[in-house]
Amino acid sequence: MTDEEVYKKISRYCNFSERCHLDVRLKLASWKVYGMQQEEMLVRLIDENLLNEQRYASAFASGKFRINHWGKYKIHLALKQKQISDYCIRKALEAIDPAEYAEKVDYLIKKRRSLYPGQNDSELTTYLIGKGYETELITQKITDEH
Repeated sequence: MTDEEVYKKISRYCNFSERCHLDVRLKLASWKVYGMQQEEMLVRLIDENLLNEQRYASAFASGKFRINHWGKYKIHLALKQKQISDYCIRKALEAIDPAEYAEKVDYLIKKRRSLYPGQNDSELTTYLIGKGYETELITQKITDEH
């Protein structure tokens, strides 16, 4: 493929959904685009605002929180795996409304209690930690519940 063909293809890939730099690098590598050619593609995508790490981090965090009910810790780790900068991760997590975040923990506790009525607090805590919520918040919410 020519550079222009590769660029058209990768720009369509970026237009379809928010992508991070790592996703784009892996996609380009799968097409056997490496080195300077890959870097030039990335620069062009960034210049044309098709690739934006902050926008990706915000969309990722929002989606994982609202749809998958992930906590901040799990979102943070997933973004780290995608090689997102600490600054972008911090900004994305700050955008999550604290009241909505606390309500999500309440919702998950109620939902889990209704699905598994015999589940003890320790098992519930383990579940919520696995979802990425902070131990202190979980403990507070379970204590408030009693």
